[in-house]
Amino acid sequence: MNQPQQQRGQQSQSRKSYKDQAKDWISQKDVEGRLRKAFGSDANAAQELVSLAQEVGHASYEHGLTSNQIRNIFGMVKRWEMQYRSESTQKVQQESQLQQELTMLRPKIIYAASRHDELGTWIFALTMLHALDQTLNSGDLRHGFCRFVDLFEAILAFHKEAEAESRKRRSKGGY
Repeated sequence: MNQPQQQRGQQSQSRKSYKDQAKDWISQKDVEGRLRKAFGSDANAAQELVSLAQEVGHASYEHGLTSNQIRNIFGMVKRWEMQYRSESTQKVQQESQLQQELTMLRPKIIYAASRHDELGTWIFALTMLHALDQTLNSGDLRHGFCRFVDLFEAILAFHKEAEAESRKRRSKGGY
């Protein structure tokens, strides 16, 4: 191996992966603790959810997550929400099916993040994986799922806001 190749190899080994950088971001922002608050039932829960969604939406956009990547998973979750709210089957059967679908969402999120491998993709993915854990372990799947959907919608909205702000800056000649 010649010297430039060796130096590039050492640089790439010393640099953290996007996934590890996202884990650091998640830790610095106390995403797990904030999700526990956001999924709670106290008066500040909704405000915490909105605040966290704004940070995740903006950070994920700034670091490469595209709207299409979010929408691929979001469409599936919205279909489940419509089905879960409209079906007349027994509640226990619905919750069992929803729990299975949410559990299987984990590998889909990981696959999507691994496939695109951007810092923003991993920030979004790890946040949603923590939110999935919070949903599945909430003790009240219906409440947890509603909060999960609320978080997802809010992240998508703030991601779109960041995208629009970026477009506006570029159209004015700035970056």
